[in-house]
Amino acid sequence: MTSPVAFYDVTTTLPRTHAVLSTGTAVSTTTTATTQTVRVVSGLQRDFALAATTLAQVNTTVDGTAVRVYYPTGKLKAGQVTLKYAQQALRFFNQSYGQYPYNEIDLIAVNAGTFEGIEFPGVVLFEQRRFNTSSDYESLVAHEVAHQWFYGVVGNDVQNHAWVDEGLATYSQVLYLEALRGAKVATSEKRLFVDDYAYLKSQKADGSMDRPIRTMSDDQYGVLSYSKAALYIDAIRTQIGTKTFTTAVKRYYATNRYAMVDGSAFVQAVNASCGCDVQPLYTSWVLAR
Repeated sequence: MTSPVAFYDVTTTLPRTHAVLSTGTAVSTTTTATTQTVRVVSGLQRDFALAATTLAQVNTTVDGTAVRVYYPTGKLKAGQVTLKYAQQALRFFNQSYGQYPYNEIDLIAVNAGTFEGIEFPGVVLFEQRRFNTSSDYESLVAHEVAHQWFYGVVGNDVQNHAWVDEGLATYSQVLYLEALRGAKVATSEKRLFVDDYAYLKSQKADGSMDRPIRTMSDDQYGVLSYSKAALYIDAIRTQIGTKTFTTAVKRYYATNRYAMVDGSAFVQAVNASCGCDVQPLYTSWVLAR
């Protein structure tokens, strides 16, 4: 289950050779000849993450937010590309969803092995092999940045209702690409989700998205919580139109900041924005077995 929000006050001691990257903001540092002691405090955050690295970084500022990318050794170009994608995503989501709520965001290359990217408030970790310039990497960066809004601020039970944040983060890839690269690229992205879902149905493995991860196979989890969930969001956008959809997402974000929600919260935000009823889409896409 995703944590309820809290204030964090964390002090850590580590070698002076390493940069301290974490949720929150460093407010004081004391040093010895070989160590540094750093105190970090935060506003309301859903989780706390801390990393230490000797990697080089590139950085910029977007709408008052410090953006830093720590890239694999020798991959400056990849770091610069990652920074470009992150700043574009941050700026677009600020406009489309509401202002990013934290002072900074750190995107860090790690030797993860088991995941491509994972999000924490103000911190995103990427498997170091994913630092490249391929088109799907841009989608990955956009996806993980979008999680700062959906999971980071609007929280949900990620074990029992994983699709609630993953669906919006995944559909954010489509919205981002549509805005930055045009309708054709966005349609190609959405086609990947359509194909994923079609394959799952061909295996007779379709079912309710709104269920615990432990009840799904790996294939079901990947499709139901990501691809099918994104297609559900797209069905809503198709029904109510893009302008009203943007209003609905902004309402959803503003109304549920730092709360824990289930899938009904988005339905309520949409209904209030469109003056219509999208409950039938929720029933057919989310609940149907």
